[in-house]
Amino acid sequence: MFNQRHYRTYTHIYSKNNAEFNPANDQNNYSFSAKLSQTISGSSFWNLNAGFRRDGFESYDPHFKDNLYLYGDSATFANTFGVTLTRDGQRIQKDANNVFLGLRKN
Repeated sequence: MFNQRHYRTYTHIYSKNNAEFNPANDQNNYSFSAKLSQTISGSSFWNLNAGFRRDGFESYDPHFKDNLYLYGDSATFANTFGVTLTRDGQRIQKDANNVFLGLRKN
């Protein structure tokens, strides 16, 4: 059996201006089992059961995935989102009312 789930996590700090950066999640589950039985006589038998299970979970930024260098790269933010970061590694600044972390347009 194979189960796969792809979903986004709600993060309150991103709720107003930055919801596109809510974390994406991938969850996988593989489960296999087998049973082998043999009746030797009317009063004896044997059973062999085997099973395997593997679970996986990954959470990431939907735009940058596992490329950590791009998370704070000012050129990537400018080219992809049209947003100016004051320097590499800087967070997106708060809005004009100093409340929400938002995307400041150039």
